[in-house]
Amino acid sequence: MRTTTRTLSAALLTVPLVAGATAPALAAPPERYSASGEYVDAGGLIVGELDGVDGNLHYISVQGSQTKDGSSSGGFLESWSCEDGVTQPWDPETGEELCDFIGFTNLYSPDATFVIGKKLVNGSISGTFYDVLGWECDDVEEECTPVYGDVSLDVDLRITSESTKVATSRSTQSFRDPVSGFSYRGTSTERYTQGAATGTVDGQELVDGYGRVGTYTFKETVRF
Repeated sequence: MRTTTRTLSAALLTVPLVAGATAPALAAPPERYSASGEYVDAGGLIVGELDGVDGNLHYISVQGSQTKDGSSSGGFLESWSCEDGVTQPWDPETGEELCDFIGFTNLYSPDATFVIGKKLVNGSISGTFYDVLGWECDDVEEECTPVYGDVSLDVDLRITSESTKVATSRSTQSFRDPVSGFSYRGTSTERYTQGAATGTVDGQELVDGYGRVGTYTFKETVRF
């Protein structure tokens, strides 16, 4: 997917190096980009040890998304070392840390499956998620592949929305440089439901799980 950063870089590279033309330059046509898709997002706590992961309390978040260009699944895992009987890393009232933070791990799944229910009222995501140490990129093919570590987590989560009413969220970002005339405008619209997530991670039950099922559209316009 083309990123705004790449768009900005292209804009900077096309700025003329010689000024002082005798006639005003014609304004370049704006660059436009749009994307849309649907997604499943789920997360929660895991109380206990996970194979190959340090710590005895973990927070996992995974997401699967589908666009016209294909699908992808990823997420992250945070881990803590806690005393026996502690079931969350911080006090919900004071915010005090109750455990020692161990680390943060990026997750990626090459073959996870996810289902989005009709009218966005439920969903699921399942598959094996691996820890990602980094990415190897081919500049010619413009493709990147993950470099995996030793961790693999079997995820099987289901999301049940707390309401059948679909919420809508819209946001807009814009910027204009009064000197160069460069401008950017991006708009996004999201429709979703949210509720509880249940299921297992490596056979361990998810605790205090949450979930979100939705669709999104994004449009941007760049002028320079």
